[in-house]
Amino acid sequence: MMQKFILRVLLIAFVSFSPVLCEDFAIGNAASRAQAMTLEQDPNGFSDLRWGQTLETVQQSHTVTFMGYYGGSAHYEITIKDAHGSLYFSGPVDVRGIFRENKLMGIQIPFGAEQFSARLSALTKLCGTPENIGKGTYGWSGPNTAMIMFQKNFYEGVIVLGGKF
Repeated sequence: MMQKFILRVLLIAFVSFSPVLCEDFAIGNAASRAQAMTLEQDPNGFSDLRWGQTLETVQQSHTVTFMGYYGGSAHYEITIKDAHGSLYFSGPVDVRGIFRENKLMGIQIPFGAEQFSARLSALTKLCGTPENIGKGTYGWSGPNTAMIMFQKNFYEGVIVLGGKF
């Protein structure tokens, strides 16, 4: 069950970032070794976005822009006016919301690559020690959320959250 959950999060990441992660990446090893988060540590979404929300519900409170269909999922840019410290993000944050069957199933949060070490340290405090999946990719898994963090390129890092609902 947990392996399917983490596999789904990794597939969310692959949909948008496959050139970054596919090379020498063992999905089975990543899924079986990811650190477990407790219920209290689990973000269950990001800021005020929650797993299973419909697109219509998100559009009522956020600016949402359609980005396209990738891997059978609809991707939208969602502007969060204030992340209120969720995963140590504050102020306005633009994320990519991934919807399947009109329900929020994934969130990608980009950040400046220069922040990678500080964000890794902060998430370790919040969610526990991550599994080093390889190639600078770190993973956590909780009761409602699986999360990976990696450096997409020289300029950008990404946190990918996937939920079960």
